[in-house]
Amino acid sequence: MIKKDHKNDDESDQEKEWKFDKRKVRCYNCQKFGHFAKECWSGDGAKNKPKNRAHLAQDDTSDSEAVMLMARISCEDAADTAWYLDSGCSTHMTGRKEWFVKMNEAANGRIKFADNRSLVAEGSGRVVLRGNDGREVVIEEVLYVPGLKTNLISLGQLLQKGFVVTMKNNCLSIFDQNKQLVVSASLAKNRTFRVVMEAVKHQCFSMTRNGSEWLWHLRFGHLNFRDLSRLSQCTMVKDLPHIRVPETVCKECVECKQTRNSFQEVLPQKSAAKLDVIHSDVCGPMQVDTPGGSRYFVLFIDDWTRKAWIYLLKRKGEVLDVFKKFKNMVERQCGQKIKKLRSDGGGEYTSSEFRRYCEDTGIVQEITPPYTPEHNGTAERKNRTVLNMVRCMLKSKSLPKYLWGEAAVTATYILNRTPTKRLKAITPEEAWSNEKPSVSHLKVFGSVCYKHVPDQQRRKLDDIGVSLILVGYHTTGGYILFEPKIGQVVVSRDVVVDEITDWN
Repeated sequence: MIKKDHKNDDESDQEKEWKFDKRKVRCYNCQKFGHFAKECWSGDGAKNKPKNRAHLAQDDTSDSEAVMLMARISCEDAADTAWYLDSGCSTHMTGRKEWFVKMNEAANGRIKFADNRSLVAEGSGRVVLRGNDGREVVIEEVLYVPGLKTNLISLGQLLQKGFVVTMKNNCLSIFDQNKQLVVSASLAKNRTFRVVMEAVKHQCFSMTRNGSEWLWHLRFGHLNFRDLSRLSQCTMVKDLPHIRVPETVCKECVECKQTRNSFQEVLPQKSAAKLDVIHSDVCGPMQVDTPGGSRYFVLFIDDWTRKAWIYLLKRKGEVLDVFKKFKNMVERQCGQKIKKLRSDGGGEYTSSEFRRYCEDTGIVQEITPPYTPEHNGTAERKNRTVLNMVRCMLKSKSLPKYLWGEAAVTATYILNRTPTKRLKAITPEEAWSNEKPSVSHLKVFGSVCYKHVPDQQRRKLDDIGVSLILVGYHTTGGYILFEPKIGQVVVSRDVVVDEITDWN
């Protein structure tokens, strides 16, 4: 027989009598409800502040004060290369400036934490990460927040850009728009999703000052590495070091070069010498005018040597005048006459004035049938290649689109010094001039340049150098430079080129 303990019953009744709702308790430290001051961890007067906890951070400029991240401010066991996948973080963040391969320091703001501390974001840019399996991931719009101890990847930002996030069996996986796995993380003991990925600094957009393959990739206007390697191995140009084809891809090339099936040669090649056949095509109108007011460009391509010449046009009606200048120049250079001109049926080529000029000069016009650009495949492909390079060159240096004309002229200049399928072990420039071209003068299009100011154009205390943008190469051996503030183009040989810095 068990004797009932009335003393315990009395204590239980006493506990029930003093039981209260803690949610009504107000803290004297932070003035918030739900805890006592001795339990508070918020503010400068916190007495119970844990050493390893999560902080809520908010965007100080947000009207809705949406939570930006759940950041682990101090974690002794966290690796420097660890990134936390956070659904409560609205923006990717890191405190490691050296990891950025490209940054816009003008993109800044203030990050405010729940304990009234705040950090300042001093830029936003691109970070390239490599996982343990060797896969590389490009993370855009990452905030640089000095003092932030944890690297954060925003799931919300990835979802907004079309990525797919799945969670199954305590594993979080992220897939890109093509349903390819980007990264996968298992649930850790502290109930966070943590993945270790090291920063990569060898991409073309994080090039170094040495003669690396990525630097030459940019100098050649994002030329594919297969042709760039051929140039080096076959010694088709002078002053080009050995080029190793990397395993990674160029982001600008992927975004700006659309893959299409190549045109098939419909018409047979009948040229046996220079100027036997000239291919031509007009491209445009473009979205914006160049500083000189041009909206089109026309290409002339020699079938035998595959060398190309480009002219910028304000309107299509200028094609005949440009063709006359082109004809006089090339015929004087090689001592032969243009025999045949192949083009599409555009009105700029089929006008009575153009036909009459060809008849008077003995040039045979070959007009391709309507809606069959394949018949003019040489010119069509060259147009496509030039535009692909223009998009890459402008995008990689964040240049305005109105510089497309200078980029197109530079792209044509570079293509004349690159391999083609028609020629074996020589470039179009060598096939035309019988001289192996040098590429030691090539620099990255859009680089910041410091031009020497002559004594006659400055006073004693004025700067000796002025910063401009490199937009091309002059026939005299100098560089073509652009001053965006006044829209002026100058030519100079006395130039110091910074191929890494972008123009702000």
